[in-house]
Amino acid sequence: MASPYRPPEGLDLNDRTALGNWISTLPFGAFGLLLLAYFLGSMAGGFVTNWIARPTTYRPALSTGFALFVVGAINLVTIPHPVWFAVVSSCLYFIGARLGGRLQTKYM
Repeated sequence: MASPYRPPEGLDLNDRTALGNWISTLPFGAFGLLLLAYFLGSMAGGFVTNWIARPTTYRPALSTGFALFVVGAINLVTIPHPVWFAVVSSCLYFIGARLGGRLQTKYM
């Protein structure tokens, strides 16, 4: 909702071809903003999961990363994305969750 990249008026979000055409016109900044949101969300999720499951080290956070990965994979299948975005976002879920879990273990 906070993104400056809005779909054009009249775009049918159920039409995969039209949606894919619009996504292909988006600049790198739109994908970068989305990757940042995915990373920060998975980091927060890993932090909270490890905080709830104390005193364990990393498994709860990685479980959160895996759950986010599954939901992200469904998103990637449903909505067309560039291949590079699919690869990077799939890795960011685990990296962010692990980092959030480590931050919780180290500082709390």
